[in-house]
Amino acid sequence: QEDQKKTSTTKLSNKRYLILIYNVEYDRIYYPLSLRYCGRSDTLVLIEQIRQLTAENELLKSRLDSCTKDLDDSQEEYSNLRKDNDNYYQQFSLYGGKAKKSTS
Repeated sequence: QEDQKKTSTTKLSNKRYLILIYNVEYDRIYYPLSLRYCGRSDTLVLIEQIRQLTAENELLKSRLDSCTKDLDDSQEEYSNLRKDNDNYYQQFSLYGGKAKKSTS
C-alpha cells in the first residue's frame, strides 16, 4: 500500500502543464494544457522544449502577420478596382452609353 501511494504521488508530481492566460477587458481566463510525459524531468530538456515552443509561436505569429498583410492588400486592391469601375461607368454614361451598373 505504501508503494502504491508513492507511485501515485510520483505520477501526480510528473504531470506538466502549460498554462495559457487570456486577458480581456475585465476577465482573465486560464487554460491549463497538459504536456505529454517525456520521462524524468530534466531542466535542460524542459528549457529546450520552451525554446522550441517559443520559436514555433514566433513562426506562427509571423505567418499570421503575413496573411493579415495579404488580406489588407487584397482589400485595398478590391477598393481601387471598385473605384475604377465606378469611374468607367460614369465616363461611359457621359458619352450616352446605356450600361447596366453591376452591384456586386
